[in-house]
Amino acid sequence: MTHRPFLILSDYLARKGIAVLRYDDRGYGESTGDFSKVTTADFAQDVISAVHYLKSRSDINPNQIGLIGQSEGGIVAPLAANQTSDISFIIALAATGIPGSETAVMQAKSLRPFPVPDEAIFSENVRKSIDIATSELEMSNKRNALKAHNEAYLTPILKSLGATDENISVFIKKETEAVLRPWSIYFYNYNPANEFEKLQIPMLSLNGSKDQQVNATINQNAIRSALLKGENKNYKIVELENLNHLFQECKTGNMNEYKEIEQTMSPTALKEISNWIFEIIQAN
Repeated sequence: MTHRPFLILSDYLARKGIAVLRYDDRGYGESTGDFSKVTTADFAQDVISAVHYLKSRSDINPNQIGLIGQSEGGIVAPLAANQTSDISFIIALAATGIPGSETAVMQAKSLRPFPVPDEAIFSENVRKSIDIATSELEMSNKRNALKAHNEAYLTPILKSLGATDENISVFIKKETEAVLRPWSIYFYNYNPANEFEKLQIPMLSLNGSKDQQVNATINQNAIRSALLKGENKNYKIVELENLNHLFQECKTGNMNEYKEIEQTMSPTALKEISNWIFEIIQAN
């Protein structure tokens, strides 16, 4: 959306003396690999590789390496941290705490670019799509079943909006393939609460009150419950007022507003992050 929040965040932290490593996702920039074939679990392995790299540097304290992840990165972080003893803390920005299947249903409703006559029926159909994608069917059978399901419930909606048969066909094909991506199927089956529950390292969770992609109340309640269940002794959960998914100060929080906002990342969020990191470092 024309913004570079991770550049702003890394620069802010570096100016305060906190070393930062940023890297491109698989298949982007100078990173190798095929992004279309990876899952959240693969991203967690990439994090662990990045941590191993940091430990090889003489200018990095190996006992003070933490993770900051935004959105999906916020659920990659605990998954990675629970597979190694090399991570000292986690900061989850706009992370989800509920099962991926539930997140997908909520986002299908809140981010959908077209109206529907009945929200309950629409949600039921999205759940059925997820059920097909996560079933034990062979991939070809999944694709056929999902395509038939999508045609049955989406065609009437799209026709009522004036879409042509050709455009409807293209839309349904793209929707079917998106749901069947390896990333999607893994995400539907992934419950980040299970990983947050295992965490025994300090954690900061920040969400914006106007986030339309990840509901702050629902997801922070789930994260808090998981940390309490796991008896984590050091965590902080903060809902930041009037901030959206990118932690910009906003009016509505809608995605189409992101590019209209001059601010890339709120100073409030930046201060929360840096102050908490210094508290954790000084405590240790």
